[in-house]
Amino acid sequence: MVNSIVAADGRRAYEKHSEGVYGTSDADNEIIKKVALIGEPLVGKSALLKRRVYRLFSDRYEKSLGLNIVKARRKVEGKDMHMMVWDISGDTFLRNPEAFKRYVFDTEAVVLNYDCGRPFAEQMSAWANLDAAFSSLSKPVVAFSANKADAGVREDFERLLKERAEAAGVKSFFTSAKTGEGVDEAFDYVAKELVKKYKAVEAEEKKAESRARFARFVDDGIL
Repeated sequence: MVNSIVAADGRRAYEKHSEGVYGTSDADNEIIKKVALIGEPLVGKSALLKRRVYRLFSDRYEKSLGLNIVKARRKVEGKDMHMMVWDISGDTFLRNPEAFKRYVFDTEAVVLNYDCGRPFAEQMSAWANLDAAFSSLSKPVVAFSANKADAGVREDFERLLKERAEAAGVKSFFTSAKTGEGVDEAFDYVAKELVKKYKAVEAEEKKAESRARFARFVDDGIL
């Protein structure tokens, strides 16, 4: 099931926030990328996304069903980055690996969410699912989001998350959907890394085009 987050007051908050942060859209500078927001049930994935996009938070828990797709937008180095965030339910993540694999197909970035008030070891099932689903992906941008930081961080969680992040070469952020702590930083990091990858690919394509043009000139006797 695919749902969408709809809230009139949230939309107004998003539009007001956009005026000062995102700027106007230019089709020639638009980049659209797919981002997977994943993690076990009850880690606060949807709340984190609602905070980022709509600047809203509710203490009421609403269970996600299947998939929500929400656009998060950011201006980065002159590029209008549109992150199409696939908020995948925790139940799908844990119990339906085939559906999860279909959902993350062609994903270019992943925000992997944890609850920093729970033991880190209890949330390690994420890695087994990730390894299987992402085996065919081409090095997606990855960020760890340790959510619910406002309620306190377990000492063992902080240590193990740091070790895991360093071993994987992944950037980690302590976040709070309730207060907004670290939320923009996490998503902005992903946006900037996606733009960096996009520009690197663009530069390689231009080099290849120049080499092909030079080869044609040589073949035609122009050079």
